[in-house]
Amino acid sequence: VLSNSAATKERVKVRSPPPNASSYGPSLTLALFDSQLQGSATDVVFVDTEDKLESMSKTFSDLQSLSTEAHDDILDFVIGIDCEWRPTGMYSDDFDGNSVALLQISVPALRTIFLVDTYALLRPGLSQSDAMDRTEALLSEAITAIFQATTIIKTGFHVPTDFRRLAASFPHVTAFREVNAVVELSTLARKVHPATSRNSIGSLQRLTRLVLGFDVSKVQQCSDWQKRPLTRAQSEYAALDCALPPRLLGEMAEGAGRAKMEAILPQLLSSWRFVIMDSDCQEAITVLKAKRVVGSNFAVSQSWLTNKPKPAVPAMPTERGGPYIDKSGIARIASHMVKIHATSDGSGSLWDNNVGEVIGKSKGKCVEMLASHSLRNDIRLEYNPRSGFVPFQDGIVLFVNAPNPNQSRRSPYPNEWLDNGRVLTWYLRDKDWGGGKSKTAQLLGFGGPTGSKKPSAVLFVRSANGEFVCCGRCFASVPVLGGLPGKRNLVKLHIELADWDALNEKPAFSGIMSDMANGKADAAEMEEANVVDVAEVKDSASFQERLACMVIEGNVVDALRFALEASETNPKKRTIAAGIGCLKNLFARSNDANVLRAVEILDDAAANLGLL
Repeated sequence: VLSNSAATKERVKVRSPPPNASSYGPSLTLALFDSQLQGSATDVVFVDTEDKLESMSKTFSDLQSLSTEAHDDILDFVIGIDCEWRPTGMYSDDFDGNSVALLQISVPALRTIFLVDTYALLRPGLSQSDAMDRTEALLSEAITAIFQATTIIKTGFHVPTDFRRLAASFPHVTAFREVNAVVELSTLARKVHPATSRNSIGSLQRLTRLVLGFDVSKVQQCSDWQKRPLTRAQSEYAALDCALPPRLLGEMAEGAGRAKMEAILPQLLSSWRFVIMDSDCQEAITVLKAKRVVGSNFAVSQSWLTNKPKPAVPAMPTERGGPYIDKSGIARIASHMVKIHATSDGSGSLWDNNVGEVIGKSKGKCVEMLASHSLRNDIRLEYNPRSGFVPFQDGIVLFVNAPNPNQSRRSPYPNEWLDNGRVLTWYLRDKDWGGGKSKTAQLLGFGGPTGSKKPSAVLFVRSANGEFVCCGRCFASVPVLGGLPGKRNLVKLHIELADWDALNEKPAFSGIMSDMANGKADAAEMEEANVVDVAEVKDSASFQERLACMVIEGNVVDALRFALEASETNPKKRTIAAGIGCLKNLFARSNDANVLRAVEILDDAAANLGLL
């Protein structure tokens, strides 16, 4: 059969999908598939014994060898993959503890479909370290021949989910841990049919309607796949589910054209690797972002383009807290395991010369500069880029956007420069403060012996969204008033710059201080321009017209504030909705053109905010 390669290249023309989207073709059966889509009968083989496994293994080995020989079309060797398992909750009360019961493999080149009875042949739920028995080793050898082959395309709809389920169901079967040359049909469909709605290609059933014009019954999908023997309807459903993907792939390839497919396929051919761990490995599950798949088994999934080098296998550190390999194959280490201050010879920090210099716009450049002497080039630092501080083994790094009164949006942390820039107010969430006894507080210098305090914190400041300037080491202290009015969850600290004398001479730091001074002056000027004696003019036409002009010019916030003050609204009830209401009340007695225009703007704003 393998020698008759010409037969594998036949293209069977199918009728176009019905023009009326609401009327589909006949429900597809295996007989219809054979007669109208394939052109010859399909041999369905149920594999449930070692003899059948050995026969399948030889077939797959021969197929793999043939696929490595020169051939004209990249789609000459395509197999369809699908899996079935008993639906969760329908036949048992277990939490998704149902392993794969049936593995379906369609080989169009041989007009054969293998239904592999994994429920009978394999032992589910073992660990990766458990040994395979003879039957499992035979199956693993057979599957490895096609799963590892980069010259045989494996395709299906949401097929990575099936591969992951296989690996998590039988962690000890090595063949299921890695698969090469995978084409996900849903991704290909979006490339070939970019103008088609996702809903139309969102399932195998819908894609079959779109591409082949047939309806597919999904009645058997929720049947009991662990019950033996399988019914005739189950066997036909299982066979069709793996036979359709290669046919759909071929039809979409023919419609797209050879040139387009040769450009698309290399971008879609992916390889997958699955590392399975049980629920006892909580730290690894969290760090490696593993997902629960079957019962208590979790999977870390990796994917990469088949024509690219393999990434390293995800792994936790051999020693607690050391580097680990993430799911992208990148070596990382948590920041709290890295030192930033002293070098190995105790001579000080290599970054001392960067105090007062511009480092860059990202926090990443700042922390990498500090930790460069402690990290190997192939290890990346792991930290929370959204946090205002990054903890290290021997210190803590603080990040602040310098106070700028010109900013329209106020910062939730109202930092303020004191003592001509020697001190900066800084706020820490109470849960991170922990009464001054948390790890964060200790890194800031609290909780240690009196008199032993050293400047272990390093400060980076930037104006608005500019570049961060390294402000060097600093001390932290708690001022007399250590909280923020109205925000009980924040603790106020004073950050004193230990290197202020040197910093004050640096242009970058002087620029930040200048921006702050200019901002204060501009804000004072604007405030003076907007000063209004609300009590005297709230009923006057000039007051109404002035507020209207503020709205038209985009200064709605101040207009709302003045309107709320004029109405003497309780400060606790001063909301946007209340402010708009007050403004409209003030404008109600005016026919001035600007006032009427301002009312229209307020109505539009209220509608956009859902206040109407």
